[in-house]
Amino acid sequence: MASEFGTTLDAARICGVTPNTIRKWVARGKIVGVEKRGKAWRFDLGEIRRLRDSKDLTWLNGQDR
Repeated sequence: MASEFGTTLDAARICGVTPNTIRKWVARGKIVGVEKRGKAWRFDLGEIRRLRDSKDLTWLNGQDR
């Protein structure tokens, strides 16, 4: 199955956080599987969904939410 890629906003909606939180997670190395196209990050949305489904997202958040 081909990977589905999406924007920072798409990833944020899946995780129930803001796009700024997604950017912080990337900067801190808390999420992987991203690629940058120009100025915009692209995310493997399948990986983002697996992260959301397999972990309590509070471990990612700290004070970031």
